[in-house]
Amino acid sequence: KMTAIFVTHDLKEAMLMGEQLAYMQQGHLNIYSDRSDFLTDPSTEAGREIQFWEKMREEAQKKRD
Repeated sequence: KMTAIFVTHDLKEAMLMGEQLAYMQQGHLNIYSDRSDFLTDPSTEAGREIQFWEKMREEAQKKRD
């Protein structure tokens, strides 16, 4: 088994190729055991965006109910 490190600034590429993700922000390296941990972390831009759209979906659902 071989470990490789692939560095990219493209989130889509990272999500497609990576099994584990790391995110560097202000000199700190955050390591995630899987994609879902990364996507649900509100300290990442992706996590904030996903949480925003989830909140919008929930509010729209409440209006329909």
